[in-house]
Amino acid sequence: MIKICFFIEKIDASGGIPRVVSIIANGLNERGYSIHIVSLTNDNNNNKRYYLNEEITIQYLFENIKLNYKKNFLKISNAINNYFLQHEYDVIIVSGMDFVPFFCFYYRKKNCVKMIAWEHSNYTIGNKFGLRSLGRRFASRNFDVIVVLTDRDVGLYREGIKKIKSKLLRIYNPIENYREEIKYSSSSKVLISCGALIWQKGFDYAVDIADIIFKKKNDWKWFIYGEGSERPKLEKKIAEKGLTDYLILKGYTDNIKKVYGEASLFILPSRFEGFCMVNLEAMKMNLPVIAFNINCGPDEIIMNGINGYIIDDFNIIEMANKILFLMDKTEERKRMSENCKKSLYKFRLEKILNEWEKIIGDKL
Repeated sequence: MIKICFFIEKIDASGGIPRVVSIIANGLNERGYSIHIVSLTNDNNNNKRYYLNEEITIQYLFENIKLNYKKNFLKISNAINNYFLQHEYDVIIVSGMDFVPFFCFYYRKKNCVKMIAWEHSNYTIGNKFGLRSLGRRFASRNFDVIVVLTDRDVGLYREGIKKIKSKLLRIYNPIENYREEIKYSSSSKVLISCGALIWQKGFDYAVDIADIIFKKKNDWKWFIYGEGSERPKLEKKIAEKGLTDYLILKGYTDNIKKVYGEASLFILPSRFEGFCMVNLEAMKMNLPVIAFNINCGPDEIIMNGINGYIIDDFNIIEMANKILFLMDKTEERKRMSENCKKSLYKFRLEKILNEWEKIIGDKL
């Protein structure tokens, strides 16, 4: 039985990385692989981990400790080195380029352990001399495979690193299977967005867009789900523009499927993404998506004019006009909703697991 270890910062945290790692780990475990997860540390603020099969083991290297990754670089590197020298795996998958540099002291016999670096953002994200950028360059010379999330990011890697010795592959994040059929609410007058209230997600753009659309359509609402450090700034800007009755910060929700089911359009104003999982989830729920053409994700998920719109970065007037157009066109929204599933085939979990199995099984 092939033994696979996923290395991750915090397996019990909320967010896209622990979620997709859990999905892939469960899927490979159900296909007969021995799956182990090594978590650098734990998340004291979250007691609810994404579901993992009982057969999957979890090991924390540091518990109940706050780590400064740069100041504690040697301490973390030594802990990783000691752990992996004492435990044998056939494949180690490092989730997140930030954590690849900590493996710089780990010695392996070339044909014994396959090292895979799994990019969860995109090549343009990160400081030039930060851990993430260092991790990309180290992986490109010392790991067997780099897995990125989009075809666009493959191109960005090849432009940014001229000599990549490792195999560079794109594997999309998967969409989970839902048993129930979600019906599109064509009569809904609700726009929704989801994501952390941080600069990356572009919700300051959402306020400017809302200022345009709600001057013409005051019978609609726009709900934003999520929390984050930008909330006070956003609340102030919303109030200054007189939008408190229209653009509403709803905080967290425990029932995202219900939220999707009650909306008419999904709006994605992000400045950048690694893959843009919420875009995929919205389309799974038959919601047309309007997004900026950012690095990376929307142009590989949205079929422009068929099940959503891709807007030139960061043209808030164009985005507002597309939203207003669809607000007035119920039949057009219904047509786009019916086309949403056309984008989903290549993101099916079974297909993604097949791709992971191929790189796990490939000879070095």
